Amino acid sequence: MSCRTANDAALQSRVCVALRDLLRKIGLDGEPEVTPASVTARADAVDVFEATGRIEESARRLGVRSLDRAAAVVGFDWLSDPHTADGGPFDA
Repeated sequence: MSCRTANDAALQSRVCVALRDLLRKIGLDGEPEVTPASVTARADAVDVFEATGRIEESARRLGVRSLDRAAAVVGFDWLSDPHTADGGPFDA
């Protein structure tokens, strides 16, 4: 890693290379869903969820339609959350 100044594109490239090296070291380099961009998107979605408490906002940030998918990405188990569901069947 160099301490020299660089333009934004060069800095982004350096970060992506460093992140890809890290993913390789921790054994996630073979996972097709795990990329430097997906790691950044997940972190952003987690920040949004923690700030708002709304999984819909995280889904928007991730660009996904499925709230279940967004919940899985940010690590939110809505079935176990006493504020969102009792975990049992829906009562009409």
